[in-house]
Amino acid sequence: MLRKKSTLLLIIVCLVSLIVSLVVVSNTLRQPEPKKNMAIAVQEVTVKTINYQPQIQTVGTLKAQQGVTLKAQVAGTVTRVAFQSGDKVKQGQLLVSLDSTTAKGQLDKAEADYHLSLLTYQRDQSLFKNHVLSEQELDQVKFTVKANWALLEQAQSAYNKTQVKAPFNGNIGISDITVGSYLDSGDTIVSLQNLDHLWVDFNVSSQDSRQVKIGETVDITTQAEPMQIASGKVVAIEPQINSDTGTLTLRAQINNTHYQLLPGQLVSVNLYTSQPQQRLQIPETAVQYNAKGAYVYIIGLHHQVIQTSIVLGENKEGQAIVHSGLKAGEKIVLNNVNLHDGATVAVIQG
Repeated sequence: MLRKKSTLLLIIVCLVSLIVSLVVVSNTLRQPEPKKNMAIAVQEVTVKTINYQPQIQTVGTLKAQQGVTLKAQVAGTVTRVAFQSGDKVKQGQLLVSLDSTTAKGQLDKAEADYHLSLLTYQRDQSLFKNHVLSEQELDQVKFTVKANWALLEQAQSAYNKTQVKAPFNGNIGISDITVGSYLDSGDTIVSLQNLDHLWVDFNVSSQDSRQVKIGETVDITTQAEPMQIASGKVVAIEPQINSDTGTLTLRAQINNTHYQLLPGQLVSVNLYTSQPQQRLQIPETAVQYNAKGAYVYIIGLHHQVIQTSIVLGENKEGQAIVHSGLKAGEKIVLNNVNLHDGATVAVIQG
C-alpha cells in the first residue's frame, strides 16, 4: 500500500514538472525575435565648393570729409541772411552779412592810404633817378607802401569776417538766425556738411588687423537698408592697436551718390580682405556641436555615418564656410537627428 502511494506521488510530481516545462517553452516561443539594427531616415546634402571672398563684419560711424559748424568771428547785428535751412550751397557763396559799417569804412581808408603811398613811391622813383631824392628818402617811402599794404590786408580781413561765406560746397543745416539778430563772436550760425563723400571709421580686432590693408573694399548697409547702399575703399589705417580695446581703427572713403547716408550715422561695415577664393560650404542645419566643437555626420559605405569634426568659418544666410574636415562632393546628413557614430541611415528626399 505504501509502495502504491509513493508511485502515485512520483507520477504527480513528474506531471507537474512536465506542465511547467511546457509553459516555459510556450512563453519562450511566443517572445518576438530581437529587432535588427533598423536604418534611421535622414536627408543628405553634398558638400559643395563656392567662390568665397573673406570678409570682416563690424560697425562704423560716418563722418563728413568736409564738415564744419560756422560761427561768428566778430560781434555784430545780422543785416542779411542769404540762405534757407537745408539749402545746397557753393564754395564762396554768401550766407550771412553782419553790420559792416565800421569795417567797411576802415577798409576804404586803408585802400586809399595804400594807393596814395604807392603813387608817391612811383613818383619818388623818378626823382631818385634824377638825383633829386636820396636813397634813404626813397627807402622811407617804400617802407610806407609796405606798411599801408599790411594795414589794407588787416582791414580786408576785418571786413571779410562780417561777410560769412561757404568755405566749400555742401548742405546747409537748420538755423534760427534772422535779420536783426545780434551775434557775439563765437556764436553758432549754421552747420555745413559736404555729403558727396563721407568717411566711415571702424574698428577690427587685433587678430584681424594682420589681414587688412589700404585699398581694400568695404560695403555699407544700415538697419533700415540691409542691402548694400554704398561702397568705398580703405584709405587710412591707424599705426597702433588701441591698448584699451585691443582693436585697430580704419578709415574708408564712401561715395554717397544718392545722399542716403548722413554724418554721425551708425552703419554696418563689410570689409573684404582678399580676392575671392575656393571654399567648401554646407548648410548650417547640418552642423552639430559637442564639447569638442562642431561636427557633421558623413554618410559612408553601407549608409553608415561617420561623426567628423570640422572647423567652421563665416556663417551667412544659413550657409557655413568649412575650413577643414570635409572634402568637396562628400555626402553629409542634413537634418539634425539623434545619431551616433556608425549608425545606419536611410536617405529620403526632402
